Amino acid sequence: MTLILIAGLFFSEHHAFFEFAQEHIANGYHWEYTGPRECEANEPCLPVIDEVTGKRLTYYMLTR
Repeated sequence: MTLILIAGLFFSEHHAFFEFAQEHIANGYHWEYTGPRECEANEPCLPVIDEVTGKRLTYYMLTR
């Protein structure tokens, strides 16, 4: 039950990101591994925050 609640809260919090991803996948995009790279300020992403530098890092991006 707790896992379902956590998953629901996660998807609720990041709803705009998942909508963006689904729309792009429907238009021919796919996920591609990029290695660690810093997210742009206005880029929709689910970042990993580097605690030392404070940088928002992501490892995948949507490409055609």
